[in-house]
Amino acid sequence: MSKTSRLEATKVSELHLEPSYVVSKAQKIPVAIELMRRYNVDRVVVVSESKVVGVVTLKDVFSKLSSKRMGGVSPASLSIAAFASPNIITAHPEESAQEAAQKMLEHNVSALPVVGDDGLIIGLVTKLLLIPLMSKSNLCCKEFASPSYLTISPRSKLSAALEKLSKTPVRDLIVVEADRPLGVIGEREAAFTLFNLLRIDQIRHFDTFIKRLLVVDVMRRLTVALSGEESLREAARLMRSSGANTLPLVKEDRVFGVVNRDNILERLLRLEGEGKEVGYR
Repeated sequence: MSKTSRLEATKVSELHLEPSYVVSKAQKIPVAIELMRRYNVDRVVVVSESKVVGVVTLKDVFSKLSSKRMGGVSPASLSIAAFASPNIITAHPEESAQEAAQKMLEHNVSALPVVGDDGLIIGLVTKLLLIPLMSKSNLCCKEFASPSYLTISPRSKLSAALEKLSKTPVRDLIVVEADRPLGVIGEREAAFTLFNLLRIDQIRHFDTFIKRLLVVDVMRRLTVALSGEESLREAARLMRSSGANTLPLVKEDRVFGVVNRDNILERLLRLEGEGKEVGYR
C-alpha cells in the first residue's frame, strides 16, 4: 500500500492560512503599496463587489515600474487594476494542500488566494505554510542550498541592482562586502524605491535620483542568517517572521550559499514525486 503524504492528506481548509489584505480594483495603487509596506507582505488581493478578481504583488509593481518610464505619468495616479496580474489562480478550501502546491509550481506563484464557493476570500495559502508539512526535522538547510545566487556590493549603483533583478530569474541579491553578508536587495526594496522616485513631485528628476542612489541606501539590513544546520521547518519559520524569501548561509562571517523559498518547495515536491520519504503520515 502506498503511503499518503501529509500534503495529500491535508485539506487547504485545515491549514492556518495567512491573512489576506484586500483592495478594490478601483482604488489607486498607493493604497496597495501602503498595505504591503505596513504589514510586511508581498501581495494584496483585488476584489470587485467583494469577489476576488486579481492579485497585485511587489513583483508586479517592480516589473511594471522597471519596464518603462510610465510616459511621464506618476504611478500614484494609476488604479490598482493597472498593476494586477491578468490571470488569477486560486485554491478551494476543500482541495488538498498537494493540489495547491502543484498549482504554485505550475504557475510560478508563491501564494494562492483561498476562495470559497461564494467567491469570497478566506485567506492565503503560501509556500512557506506548506514547507513544514513536507519536511522532516532532520532535513538541513545546507542540503537544499540553491545551486547559484547573485551578490552585489553595497557601493554598487542601485541601477546595477535593478538591472540584475529585471534581467535574471533571481528575485533577491545578497549584499556582501569582502564576502561578509550585510543585507538583501530584492523585488520588495526595488518596488518601494521605484514607486517613491516616480511620485508626481519627483518624476521629472527620476534619472538624477536613480544615478545617485547606491545599493546601501535601499537594501534591507540582514537580521537573520543561517549556518546551514537549521531544519527546513526552522528556515521557513524565519522566512515568515522576517519577510525574507531568501536567506544566506554563513560560516565564519562569509556567505557560502543561500536557501530560497521557491527552490525548497520545488525540490521537496520532486523528492515526494520520486517516492522519497519527505513528510509522510
